[in-house]
Amino acid sequence: MGWCIVWCHLTAFVFFILPTSIFPQLDISLLRGDNIGLSGAAYGLLFAAMAYKPQYPVPIFKYRVSLQTIAIILLVLNIAMLNKFNFLSISSHVGGALCGYLFGLGYAKHRFPIFGKRKMSYNYGSNAKRPMTDDQYNAKRVEEEHKINEILDKISKSGYNNLSAEEKEFLFKFKRK
Repeated sequence: MGWCIVWCHLTAFVFFILPTSIFPQLDISLLRGDNIGLSGAAYGLLFAAMAYKPQYPVPIFKYRVSLQTIAIILLVLNIAMLNKFNFLSISSHVGGALCGYLFGLGYAKHRFPIFGKRKMSYNYGSNAKRPMTDDQYNAKRVEEEHKINEILDKISKSGYNNLSAEEKEFLFKFKRK
C-alpha cells in the first residue's frame, strides 16, 4: 500500500494546485508548507481500504460500523463544509479519495500485477535438461531396490557386522533418501 500513499499524495497535490491555475481569484497564499496534499493522501488510503474491503467492521464505541459507511460520511461532511476559504483543501481531499478508491478497486480485482503474488521460478542452471529420462530413473530405482533386498537378506542370514564397508555406506546413503 506504499504506492497507494505516494500516488494519492501526488493526485491530492495536483487537485490542490490545479484550481489555482484555473481560477486565479483563489487564495494562493495557502501554498505554504511541505505537507500540501498529505491529508488528501490519508483520505486516499481510507478510500483504498474501503474499496478493497467495503464491509470491514470498524468498532466505534459499542457499535460496529462498516468501513464504507465511515468513508462516505467523512467525504460528505468534508464536501458539506465547502466554502471559498477551504475549497483547495477539500478539492485535495476529493482528489486523494478518488485516486485511493481507484487504486483499491484495482488492487481488489488484481489489476496491478506488480503488487500481487509472484510465481516462483526455478533456475536449473545453464542447461535446463532433465538429469535422466523416466525410463532411466525407473531402471535405477529398480536396481537400487534389488541391491537393498540383497543387503537385507545378508543381514537377516549373517548379521550387520558381516556387511562390507561398501554395503554399509550404500545402506546409509539409501536410508538418508
